[in-house]
Amino acid sequence: MSRIVIDCRKANDAGIGRYIRELVPLVIQALPSSYFYLLVCDKSVISCLNLSPSFSNWECIIVPFAPFSLSSFLLLHRHLPRAYDSFWAVSLAFPLFAKQALFITIHDVYQLDMPASRLQWLIFFVLLTLASLKARRIYCISSFTSSRLLSNLPGIISRHVSKKILITPNGVSDFFRAPNRTRQTVNSRFFATVGSIRTHKSLQLAIKALSLYPLDSRPLLKIIYSHYDPVCLGRLRQYVIDVGVHENVEFCPAISDLMLRAVYETCLAVIIPSSYEGFGLPMLEALSAGCPVISSDAPALVEVGQEFASYFAVGDAVGCYRHMRRIDRYRPELHSSVTAHISQFDWRSSAFVIGQDLSSA
Repeated sequence: MSRIVIDCRKANDAGIGRYIRELVPLVIQALPSSYFYLLVCDKSVISCLNLSPSFSNWECIIVPFAPFSLSSFLLLHRHLPRAYDSFWAVSLAFPLFAKQALFITIHDVYQLDMPASRLQWLIFFVLLTLASLKARRIYCISSFTSSRLLSNLPGIISRHVSKKILITPNGVSDFFRAPNRTRQTVNSRFFATVGSIRTHKSLQLAIKALSLYPLDSRPLLKIIYSHYDPVCLGRLRQYVIDVGVHENVEFCPAISDLMLRAVYETCLAVIIPSSYEGFGLPMLEALSAGCPVISSDAPALVEVGQEFASYFAVGDAVGCYRHMRRIDRYRPELHSSVTAHISQFDWRSSAFVIGQDLSSA
């Protein structure tokens, strides 16, 4: 029996949280003869994993989480089970000194490509290099993330690490792409952004584009978010006031999946103005619901959306505004081939690949 540790402590987050909530139950289901130790921050994480009562091959271990701190790594070692065969680090927290097989998922290398400080860059670079060298397998959620990971590592290490990488993309939850559901007729005029509020999300650009509308025809913009940087949120709220669109912007924190699906089904389009992404899950969810997407041309977003989204150059508010006006006027339908494109992104396929690796450790 394989004994596998999975770090699920970020299951309540937005992007990585969705990854954990979708993949972990599928991996556990696929490996009934293995035993799993699930690391969680508190008991609330257990319920959000939504594990089937028929699964009896797992238990939870409560481990506090503080990203990129020495105490976090020491706590991780202290709480690990005495005997296990492999560790799947779903984020960059991993046992530094353990001899067991390490499998790690890299979602992005934002802290290297757009660091907040030299110290943040150095800490993340050291951790990423150690993790890449130690890992038996590295799962990257997009080709862009894989290329940026290898570009940021020294040449000799990069060539060695490249042999360990597998692209295991995010998928679309069945909840968002039920085949018997059709997109509703749009009666209300609103656009939406979906995701966290962070600097690289560039939400000011969507607000700036909204402000370019004539005052008498300006639609509503719903900013839907779960996690946020308090400083970024404060600046964003002030910016809304400064550009005079406070009556047309609605902040919607922590909505349910049911409400999010309703947004996808009724909004004019989802706007993704990010200057940087490792994947772009809202892009995939919106397309699966038949919702038009207006996106920056950040590489990972183009990789996911391909020809099925409308793109503007990173930082180009006027380009974003032009796409908003076009969609507002003509209400275009997505091409029928988008279904075949979305089918390439499947949680079960990624879970199968990861499960095979974990069980063979």
